[in-house]
Amino acid sequence: MHTNRSNFKRTVIYPNRWLGIQKDWPFLKEEAKYAYVKPVEDKTGRLGFNIDYKGKKEIYTPECLMGLFFSKLKNIWLKEDINTTDVVVSVPDYYTAHERKSMIEAIEIGGLNCRALLNESSAITLAYGFQKLKEFDEEKMRTVAFIDLGHSTCNIFFSQFNKKLVKVISVTSERFCGAREFDYLIAQKLSEDFEKKYGSNPMEAPKCKIRLIDTITKVRKSLTVNKEITISVDSLMDGEDLVYNLSRDEFEKIIEPVVKKFEQLCKNAIEKFEKETKLKIGSIHSIEMVGDSVRTPIILETIKKVMGKEISKTLVPDECIARGCSLFSMMNSPYYTIQNFSFHHYNPYAVEMEYPYMKNGKEIIKKLNILNEGNDIPSSKTITFTNNQLPDKEIIPLKFYYTENPKINWLPNKLLSSYNIQQKKNKIRSLVTSVPCFKFRGLQIYV
Repeated sequence: MHTNRSNFKRTVIYPNRWLGIQKDWPFLKEEAKYAYVKPVEDKTGRLGFNIDYKGKKEIYTPECLMGLFFSKLKNIWLKEDINTTDVVVSVPDYYTAHERKSMIEAIEIGGLNCRALLNESSAITLAYGFQKLKEFDEEKMRTVAFIDLGHSTCNIFFSQFNKKLVKVISVTSERFCGAREFDYLIAQKLSEDFEKKYGSNPMEAPKCKIRLIDTITKVRKSLTVNKEITISVDSLMDGEDLVYNLSRDEFEKIIEPVVKKFEQLCKNAIEKFEKETKLKIGSIHSIEMVGDSVRTPIILETIKKVMGKEISKTLVPDECIARGCSLFSMMNSPYYTIQNFSFHHYNPYAVEMEYPYMKNGKEIIKKLNILNEGNDIPSSKTITFTNNQLPDKEIIPLKFYYTENPKINWLPNKLLSSYNIQQKKNKIRSLVTSVPCFKFRGLQIYV
């Protein structure tokens, strides 16, 4: 963290959280408050970070910065004589198509080949599935709840397992709910006290703010085993020291807004799970906890209160997602032979297709839902048109949108892709523009 403190004006943290974000997205201000370098708009309208590097100021996009990260990873592998460019990368379940596309771009900038973007729920489910494989029944499904409360996000999902099938069946995500919110709220409280005592606010001075939050992050975890900790920062601001004794009770009172948000998220996840699966929360086998905030006592108490079960911690919190990605890579590699079972991912957002359609001799624009929330992905759907249902045009335009839903209604532009399909002799013959996730054959559209 010393590099961050001395070069904070050139340090971009959480670049993966900026991938694909547009200037009109509603949570831009919330994300920006955690940034050392504030985002700016470049000539093309994309967000980036204006950084002075070797005396020259340039705007670096999040894709470029993540690309540097992947390039560094590649160099580390080469030093270990691992000569590969194929990778499987995990992404949060809430990632939209814009963010996923930006992640793929960052991987390409880093000189790597993205074999798959794997939802974090899928990665954790695979890690658990392989670890517990011997315990599963041949036919009867075991239902397990997973709560991944990390540094910045929370993901609550449910998966089912037997020896033949592993699948994610329900997912509820929150973009802003994690340990960094704990630290920020504590920093605000301590800064208010510091200002009352000395007349200056450390949160208004970037370097002081960074030092304070870094110290809080390091000592906060001690509250999991201790009932009181001392937060001490020498010469924090204007030559004055900060020394504060923080009890666990006071800590829990300070972070109460985040705890309430987490509690509501748990309730929403249970409601969604019971609605989607027709199962009851009491039927689950266990609750697995992973993530940076896994051991915070008030979080554990909240889970037990809402879900009515003790928490299990059989997975390694900091490694299970990476292990899941590795296992998924092995499952799809011709060089490894591992347990043969079916694995179903979970699609977080519904998708609809807009296309021209002939009705009573008139052309209308029709919409059709082609991918529902919760569907296994990748999946396929066949749509067949008769001769008189398509307009007599050489080019047939198709557009794909996210379906209207409270989960995604904040997104200003829900358009995912546009296609111009060339039609000849009453057949859709060729695809003019293509995106890897869609295929077209004859009069059948596979999604």
